[in-house]
Amino acid sequence: MEIINVDKDGNIIPDLSKKTIPKDLSDVIVEMIYEARSKEVS
Repeated sequence: MEIINVDKDGNIIPDLSKKTIPKDLSDVIVEMIYEARSKEVS
């Protein structure tokens, strides 16, 4: 079970995010997920 925290703006943060991911790396991951999803749809 993953513990969920809330930041000062009330956004939910999975506990994993304590291990910070560089912004550019997280953008790459998001892009990969987006690409994979768009391939599934088409």
